[in-house]
Amino acid sequence: MTMVWATRALPLACLLLLLLRRAPGAGAQGGEGFELQQPQDKVSVTAGETLTLTCIISSGSPPGPVRWLKVLGSGNQTVYDQTGSFPRVTRASDESDTDFTIHIRDVQPEDASTYYCVKFSKSLEGDEVFWHGKGTEVSVHAKPTAPVVSGPGHRAGPGQSVPFTCTAGGFFPEDIRVKWLKDRTPISAQQPRVTPGRTKFSYMSSTVTMTLEVDDVRSQLICEVQHATLTAPLRGTYRLSQALRVSPSVHVVADPPSPVEVNKTMNFTCNVKDFYPGDVAVTWLENGTEMKVENISWLMETRRGLFKLSSVVEIKALEEKNESVFTCRVVHDSQAPIDSMATLWIAAPAREGTRDASQTNNGLNLLSSPGLWLGILLEKGLLGGLLIFLFKRGRSGTDITSKERPHDTRWRHHSGNQLGLVQGVRGGNWPVVSPFLPLCQGRDQRRLSRARPSRAEPNRGERDVGMTMVWATRALPLACLLLLLLRRAPGAGAQGGEGFELQQPQDKVSVTAGETLTLTCIISSGSPPGPVRWLKGWAAGNQTIYDQTVYIPGVSRASDGSNTNFTIHIRDVCPQDAGTYYCVKFKRSVLGDVVLRHGKGTEVSVHAKPTAPVVSGPGRRAGPGQSVPFTCTAGGFFPEDIRVKWLKDRTPISAQQTRVTPGRTKFSYNMSSTVTMTLEVDDVRSQLICEVQHATLTAPLRGTYRLSQALRVSPSVHVVADPPSPVEVNKSVSFTCNVKDFYPGDVAVTWLENGTEMKVENISRLKETRQGLFKLSSVVEIKALEEKNESVFTCCVVHDSQAPTDSMATLWIAAPAREGTRDASQTNNGLNLLSSPGLWLGILLEKGLLGGLLIFLFKRGRA
Repeated sequence: MTMVWATRALPLACLLLLLLRRAPGAGAQGGEGFELQQPQDKVSVTAGETLTLTCIISSGSPPGPVRWLKVLGSGNQTVYDQTGSFPRVTRASDESDTDFTIHIRDVQPEDASTYYCVKFSKSLEGDEVFWHGKGTEVSVHAKPTAPVVSGPGHRAGPGQSVPFTCTAGGFFPEDIRVKWLKDRTPISAQQPRVTPGRTKFSYMSSTVTMTLEVDDVRSQLICEVQHATLTAPLRGTYRLSQALRVSPSVHVVADPPSPVEVNKTMNFTCNVKDFYPGDVAVTWLENGTEMKVENISWLMETRRGLFKLSSVVEIKALEEKNESVFTCRVVHDSQAPIDSMATLWIAAPAREGTRDASQTNNGLNLLSSPGLWLGILLEKGLLGGLLIFLFKRGRSGTDITSKERPHDTRWRHHSGNQLGLVQGVRGGNWPVVSPFLPLCQGRDQRRLSRARPSRAEPNRGERDVGMTMVWATRALPLACLLLLLLRRAPGAGAQGGEGFELQQPQDKVSVTAGETLTLTCIISSGSPPGPVRWLKGWAAGNQTIYDQTVYIPGVSRASDGSNTNFTIHIRDVCPQDAGTYYCVKFKRSVLGDVVLRHGKGTEVSVHAKPTAPVVSGPGRRAGPGQSVPFTCTAGGFFPEDIRVKWLKDRTPISAQQTRVTPGRTKFSYNMSSTVTMTLEVDDVRSQLICEVQHATLTAPLRGTYRLSQALRVSPSVHVVADPPSPVEVNKSVSFTCNVKDFYPGDVAVTWLENGTEMKVENISRLKETRQGLFKLSSVVEIKALEEKNESVFTCCVVHDSQAPTDSMATLWIAAPAREGTRDASQTNNGLNLLSSPGLWLGILLEKGLLGGLLIFLFKRGRA
């Protein structure tokens, strides 16, 4: 019987084991009649769009889920599962047992891969792959970001070559084309450089180098990017005016022009033309000292997009202002200053005018004298007659032939000195006066006689020749004297310099730019006629600094009436005035003025003071903890030795080595010093100081920079509700947004209700704290209506054009009307039910019956 029951039970046991091993219907897993269709081989999609992957299976499939896998095998990723939750993935048909097509929203470049639709079957070991599709290869084409064109860090001038860079990123595939245009004109550029981005997709950079021009103020640079994902090219633009600096031309005009009458009013107009950008500062100087006068300026834009400016100062032509120099100093875009100057000339100051008038009248009276012109005509007539007489007498002597003068004839002074003898060319001997004899030095008492002939008495022809020579020798001293008088002025016998002295005692002189230089020169009295001049430099290329006959601006005599003191003053000395100066005495001659004597030279060195130092900071604000560079510049100083000291408030700080470079002239230098600082919150009220020390300064010059100009402290934002939630219906609730500890005070507060901007009164109060930071409170009042329950109120703060900072609070209403009534009735019903005696009697009866049944069953089992 046991075996009978065993054999009967065995098939049932085997069936149970099979059912435990496999789920019902597992016999179909071999694939008989089952189909899975994944028809897409390749799919291309653009990043941000929705990807659709198709999968259809046949009905009557074995139990088990259908999943989408990204990559098959080890390392695969489940993209969709019937039992899981995937935020970006949805079924095309949720209720279908055969259509497992899915949609993947907002596709990103990293979604590119091969996707498989897989049917699983259930087993004791878990889900096993029953069937899968052939796979769909998905490629994601990413559009490039909008191109950004960046220029140089500093402005450059016309004629300078400047690089510009165009960048774009996040695109796929990597093939990309870049085209550069200036306005509408294509320009050549380097080949775009494509590199991998943060993912396996790409980043592009293209650079073009341009030579800037003045007319580029209104031009723009365009970078066009073309890619397979784009229907039209993307464009990035850059206004060339952002990179261009056009320096101004500066010219000062006087109205009315000099010279002007005493006590008249003059306008000096400084015309500053054709510059860009419009950041310009104009200062007026009088003889190197800044003027504290009204400076009227008008800034205007020209048709070319450049700027021009006129600055006017009014000056009263007082006598003491004669020869004053007015300088217009223009500082453009923080560059080295550009100067233009004009001199005020007064037409006739009281004392000098009288003297000049008398000198002019004396000269006119002399030139109009009849005696002067009569004497000149008489002298010319006598000279002409003498020359004609000598010429005719010489012609008559040449008629004597060589046969009529067979004997040598010699002419001698009574003293026996030989006058001269020249042998005849054709066999005769001609007595002539040698040009090398000192006849011009003879006196009227000097007489000539003919010596006795050595052989025989001379004939008549010879006597005629002798008489001719007597007259010639008598007239010759007078002719020589007249020639000397024509060649030399009266008193020129002293021109050899005998007894004449010129004293230039200064060897070296040092003077500071802007001051007055005094050069000393004393000559002895009774000097030969001719001017005295001061020359800068010697030999070729010298420059006349002072001349008695010519007026040179800025140079004056120490003693105008003296004939021996030629000391001069040079006002408003500048570095270009450095050099060696010579006091030179000239003498007059037929050939012009000839140097008679000069001094040993005075070497002048000009020490120029540096301009006031200017401290510049970063182009953008930075936050606490960030390191920021600051630069101090000064220029126009000489010599080049200069010391720079940096301080934060009163505390010295270390800086890089000071950089000194040549200035616009060889007698000036420019300085640049840089310090790097880590900003702190407390720097709002601190300042950076650049101290410049130079040999020309009695005290150091200082440039300052308020660190608050470079600092940005972001605010803390917190919203508080008063009264706090929950509140009763229809009560008023005040939401206060506390914005604390920020700098600068540029802040905008906006309120949002459930993400939508609220059009309510926004009460804001900006206050400054003891630290120098700012705080602000913005309040909105809300009525707690029933429909506003659980509404979210957001305070959105935008500080100094940065990304917004948000804080929010939720409105909770304690007991809305209808729900409150219902909840109260439900609560009362619950309390009434729990206090009912019938409830508790029923519970006890049910427990007693259940206990009796269990006891009965237990006893039956024991029996």
